[in-house]
Amino acid sequence: MKDERTSPSVLPALSSAHQQLVDQLIAGYQKPADIIGENGLLKQITKAVFEAALKAEMAVHLGHDKHAAVANATGNVRAQNWRQVFHCHIQICRARM
Repeated sequence: MKDERTSPSVLPALSSAHQQLVDQLIAGYQKPADIIGENGLLKQITKAVFEAALKAEMAVHLGHDKHAAVANATGNVRAQNWRQVFHCHIQICRARM
């Protein structure tokens, strides 16, 4: 029996459609830093994937997509476009200044 903790993970081969997409994405890049650098393609794709996953998770949690009509507004709902402004005056003791 193989020990899964010590055996290297092997990723399945990309489908031809996915390989074409990868080829299109990296076509304009000339050096490794363009892809794996601080603002490279890999970081941009990772950010986009995580944002999409979080958006989907929020839609599942709330039961509706963003900007969709809400049938049951008594449960968890997204905040509407509103702003709440607080005005306050703070007095500081002169000894603290």
